[in-house]
Amino acid sequence: MESMAQIKTKRSQKKLSLAPVAIIIFNRCDTAQRLFDALAAVKPQRLFIIADGPRQNRPDDVKKCAATRAIFKDIPWECQVTRIYSKENMGCDRRVSSGLTKVFSLVDRAMIFEDDCIPSPDFFTFATELLERYKDDSRIMQIAGLNKVLKKIDSPYSYRFTRMVDIWGWATWARAWKYFDYEMKDWPDLKKTGFMKYIFPQASENYHFTRLFDLAHNVIPTWDSRWCYAVAKEAGFSIVPNVNLVSNIGTASADATHANLKSNFADSKYEKLELPLKHPPAVFVDHKISKLEIAARKKEARQLPYPLNKWASIAKRILLRTK
Repeated sequence: MESMAQIKTKRSQKKLSLAPVAIIIFNRCDTAQRLFDALAAVKPQRLFIIADGPRQNRPDDVKKCAATRAIFKDIPWECQVTRIYSKENMGCDRRVSSGLTKVFSLVDRAMIFEDDCIPSPDFFTFATELLERYKDDSRIMQIAGLNKVLKKIDSPYSYRFTRMVDIWGWATWARAWKYFDYEMKDWPDLKKTGFMKYIFPQASENYHFTRLFDLAHNVIPTWDSRWCYAVAKEAGFSIVPNVNLVSNIGTASADATHANLKSNFADSKYEKLELPLKHPPAVFVDHKISKLEIAARKKEARQLPYPLNKWASIAKRILLRTK
């Protein structure tokens, strides 16, 4: 027999309309069509389409970008659509971040998918319910769909909390996105305070994310690293499902903007989400599960283990300076 709490949860699920959806497309018709099909299966009533313009040094982009946008020209279900299209190429980082800023100027929450991140139908239910449940909890900064452990977690709950950020199918609120700062202006001063050791107490993770933020601030302009910084700066948590709800089908594509190597997490299979959701009693990091996630991330990075990676990086910088 169902408990009263389970009955109430089911009733609340029926009342909730799907949260708004924002998608990010560019020049890949094949993956964009798969994403369109996933959206058509659930028929969101509010849809934002963010698209960058063709690159000047890639003449084939003109036709590819036009063909990709054409997939979303006519939406065959009742839906309010906002198209955030750029005529000129802004670059992935500026286009995505400025597009999401526009989205969150119009709605207070959204699910977000790049064109190769294909959500299972369960993710829409999962994210919509948790966007409502945690809408006023400033500790929670985002909801992810990818379970990087890539196996069902032995837990009595439907999801867990982590300090780590994944953007292969995710959701967040305007209240969280407002902390995104593309320039990361306060990173140099904040780094000196030592706050990172409290957010990432393990030495290996502390080094990894400090290095990541240094690169994002000084060298590599990636919007996702800067979003990760925004979450860390606010000591925020991400929610991760204990089963996998998103599959990335485009990491090995020749047209992938950044990822062009086969990822350990690519084409990962969906798993069934059991409903109603079982909520953890408090916001905390399960360190046993966290170790599994860290191990999976290290394998994906294909880097030397800590501290060898740290010393190798230092040696590389010294050699470059002496040339």
